Amino acid sequence: GERGSYACLSYSWGTREGLQDEFTLLGRRLSADSLPLDTLPPAFRDAVQVCRGLGLQYLWADALCIQQGDEADKSRELRTMHLYYGNARIVI
Repeated sequence: GERGSYACLSYSWGTREGLQDEFTLLGRRLSADSLPLDTLPPAFRDAVQVCRGLGLQYLWADALCIQQGDEADKSRELRTMHLYYGNARIVI
């Protein structure tokens, strides 16, 4: 019954236009400090601003938190996505 101190971003992948591969996890770890906000798609930038406004330090977004080039990681994570959303403080 505990809730995490993070937000989840719910969004439509659409055509992936605007979500550059350099910002998706392709078998490497990214930190928030290494993501220049001005180059992220608007939905991601807005979500970061909402998190900051709410005092939340973490944002979970599948494109950034699931290794997109690793089918095993995708399969494992997709089965548990409901837990990420269910335990978040807020879903944007």
